[in-house]
Amino acid sequence: MKGNQSRSRTMLKKHQEPSPLGQGLAEVFDRRSWRVQWGLVGLVRDWSSIVGETVAVRSMPAFFRRDVLWIYVVSPIWMQQLQLQKQDLLDRIRRYLDRDEVADLRWLLFPPELLPEDENRESGTMPERSVAPEEEESFRAMVSGIVDPESQEALFRLWLAFRKKGSVERDEG
Repeated sequence: MKGNQSRSRTMLKKHQEPSPLGQGLAEVFDRRSWRVQWGLVGLVRDWSSIVGETVAVRSMPAFFRRDVLWIYVVSPIWMQQLQLQKQDLLDRIRRYLDRDEVADLRWLLFPPELLPEDENRESGTMPERSVAPEEEESFRAMVSGIVDPESQEALFRLWLAFRKKGSVERDEG
C-alpha cells in the first residue's frame, strides 16, 4: 500500500509543477505541426512583399502538404511562368520563413469560389467570403477558455481574416 501512495504522490507532483507557458505552447505547436501552418498565415499576410506585386496579384499560398507549399494561381499560363521562377520563389519563401523546411513548390488553379471576377487580378487582393454568424459564435465558444481577453480577441481576428480569404487544407500526415 505504501508503494502505491508514493507513486501517487510522484504522479501528482508531476502534474502540479508549473511550467512556462511559452514552453507548453512550443510543445503543442511541434506536436500538432502548427508551426508550419502558422508560417502559412505569415506567407498569406506578407505574400506581396515576399514574391513581388506582379506575382502576388496572380497567386496566393494555399496550404502545406508535408514539406511542399501549394500555391493557388489564376491560370495555366501563370503556372508556367511561376514554374520558370520556381527556384527564386523557393529561396525567397525559405528566407522569409527562416528555415529550409519547404522542399518544393507546386501550383494549382484557384478554386472557382476564390477566383476573382477580374481574372487579371489587378487589385491585388483576394475576394472576401462571408462568414456565417453561427461560425463566428462557434469559434468564439471554442476560444472562450482563453483567460486573457486581448489574446482571445486577437485569435478571433486572425481566424476571421483567414476564414474570409478562403479555406485552407490541413496536412493530416
